[in-house]
Amino acid sequence: MKSPSQPQTDQGTTARTSLLAPAEIEHLIEERAAPLRDEIEELRRENKKMQVALRESENHLKLTLDAAAAGMWISGRDGSWMATPQLNRIFGLSPDITFHREQDLMEYIYPEDLQQLIDAWMGSLRDGTRLDHEYRIIWPDGSIHWLAAKGRVCSESGIPRFVGITYDITERKRMEEALRQRLETERALINSSAEIAVLLDIEGIILNINDNYATIIGKRYEELLGVRVWDLIPHEHVSYRKSWFDQAIREKRMVKFEENRDGRWHDIIINPVLSADGTVIGVAVSAYDLTERKLAEQQLREYSESLKRSNEDLELFVGIATHDLQEPVRGIVIFSQLLLNQCREGRWQDPGKYLKVIEQSGLQMSSLVNDLREYSRVRTHAKQMEPVNTTTILSLALNNLHHVIEENHATVTYDPLPVVLADGTQVAQVFQNLIDNAIKFCREEKTPEVHLSARPSDGMWEFAFRDNGIGIPQKYFSKIFILFERLHDRDVYPGTGLGLALCKRIIERHGGRMWVDSEVGVGSTFFFTLPALSS
Repeated sequence: MKSPSQPQTDQGTTARTSLLAPAEIEHLIEERAAPLRDEIEELRRENKKMQVALRESENHLKLTLDAAAAGMWISGRDGSWMATPQLNRIFGLSPDITFHREQDLMEYIYPEDLQQLIDAWMGSLRDGTRLDHEYRIIWPDGSIHWLAAKGRVCSESGIPRFVGITYDITERKRMEEALRQRLETERALINSSAEIAVLLDIEGIILNINDNYATIIGKRYEELLGVRVWDLIPHEHVSYRKSWFDQAIREKRMVKFEENRDGRWHDIIINPVLSADGTVIGVAVSAYDLTERKLAEQQLREYSESLKRSNEDLELFVGIATHDLQEPVRGIVIFSQLLLNQCREGRWQDPGKYLKVIEQSGLQMSSLVNDLREYSRVRTHAKQMEPVNTTTILSLALNNLHHVIEENHATVTYDPLPVVLADGTQVAQVFQNLIDNAIKFCREEKTPEVHLSARPSDGMWEFAFRDNGIGIPQKYFSKIFILFERLHDRDVYPGTGLGLALCKRIIERHGGRMWVDSEVGVGSTFFFTLPALSS
């Protein structure tokens, strides 16, 4: 047990202090507080230095971010979000707008890039890998900008945070795209071995052109750059050629077509030039001369057609030899045998009658052979086609039929007639045969009337011979154009059946066609077409 005269330390100090004078107490406090005050002052000086260094560091960071057009951001796993003001400027937003989480920025991401950005962001968070992704955003004014985001997960404070920067790379992307387009343009031109090669923008402005095409146009290469290609093309061809140009742009694929220009055939190829996002930024046009190939194809077609016609003629002639010529030959043989038999038997019963039949059969056979020869000569002895005035041709036909027309009191009228591209001699034969038939196949109680007219039709002239003859039943409309086919006995209407077949053959040789429209007892109208002069 302690004595009252020996108090505990605190109590003792208090007891001693209470015995000191106020001045002594103040001196004691000053003496003991001085080291602490110096330490506090030192802490203040250190804190001030740290604040200055921090402000300098922040300024340096701000300058660095500004120079790099970059914004810094920190994203916490708890959904927290912090970002520097530079990020607003990068997104084209007012500095007053504050974002509390990264999802608030998603509405500005270009729709086609959004999912890829989310996948890259979540992948970095999940795997702890660095974020390094480029994407597009849409500013409030509608303009599109390219950004790059770089970041990583930091856990130094014990709390995982996603820290990174975002900066604008629009200018870099523009330079890359310009370079890519330049390379694409050069590739399109260099790889073209065409006679004509030209690069156009989507408005048809010449961006590049090969020397050969410039020579064809009659200007130097430099003079044509920046010129609208449509101003160099004859006005009547612009719409047609531009339709192919527009199709290539619209469908974003190569289009090809063939064109005959100034007597030369060309294979035209239009290739769209696409940007990285698939937008058409121009077209590369090339042309290859196909004239020699076209001429060879034409010769082959003509040879094939000629061979086909020859085979048809051969079949026709064989049919005639086995059918039409058999009739007169049979008559000659039969009546010759009858005469021979009478000679052997020493009796003569009206030999003149038999000889007359033999003569008629011989003349008929001779007529058939001559008609057959004339039919074949339509192709083998044809003249070069040239411009002919069909009014002049009609006058020639009427002159040849002058006596027939007068004897039958026939009337032939006609409208103004055109100039066509034809063999005048053969066309005159068509006119003459049709008029002759119209007079021949007319009822005795009627005066023959023939009217000729013509009208343009799809690059051809369509002629019409209208008569007031006996008419033709519809079931025979095709048969009447077959060689040696007849609808009437020779005793009623003489002839071999050559006329209409010959007319049809001549018209087809001219690239036209021939047909008939008729009504029994009223008359017939024979139609045929001939090439217009412009064709």
